[in-house]
Amino acid sequence: MQTRGTGIKTEIKTADLKDEAYLGSNYEIIEEAHIDITAWVSKLKSMGYEKFVLIGHSYGTHKVVRYLFEGELRSDIEKIILLAPFDKNGYIQRHTNGRIEEYLRIAESELDKRGEGDLVPYEYDDFQMSYQTFISWYKDTDLDNIWDFYRKGYRNPTLNQIKIPVQVIYGDSDDDVFMPEYNEIGDVEVYIKSNIEDVEVNVLQGCGHTFNGFEKEVSGLVKSFCKDD
Repeated sequence: MQTRGTGIKTEIKTADLKDEAYLGSNYEIIEEAHIDITAWVSKLKSMGYEKFVLIGHSYGTHKVVRYLFEGELRSDIEKIILLAPFDKNGYIQRHTNGRIEEYLRIAESELDKRGEGDLVPYEYDDFQMSYQTFISWYKDTDLDNIWDFYRKGYRNPTLNQIKIPVQVIYGDSDDDVFMPEYNEIGDVEVYIKSNIEDVEVNVLQGCGHTFNGFEKEVSGLVKSFCKDD
């Protein structure tokens, strides 16, 4: 569920060329992700579907979890599946050598001076994104810190509020989940199980972030989890 497309940058102009808007993950505001999901669920409900399982991969896992707290139709979600939950805060700490708070302050200042279409320098992030997206991704709140695997012993007050069944699948060779600089692979499972009440964790040996070569195994786990009890 990378709803706007990773690395996608689209500029749209009106017919008279006087106004413009920006689309794609480069300009995405995570607080607005629930709008897309609500549109999909609403459409399916209009077609007669009644049971919904949300599935997200990588950064999409953040959107899925947020939907349980921000989504208009969150009461219709029966289960969620989280594939390779991305420790974005561990990643950005590693990328910026611990300077993320400084970069956030600069980004907030630059956003006041620039248009919403301007992108942050690569020293801020490997992913191209606007200043407002950078702030949206990396600000420090409980809801934005759900996959802080890099912080040993951290308990997230948002995750333990989830009361529906959760399935988590990731590989032990995924360095967007497990970061040797900060933790050990076993720490990730301990974190998930200590923060989420009703959770099934599956760790695939030798598997990376995109599950390349593990498609059948992943689909089997997902199908089994989605079956009615």
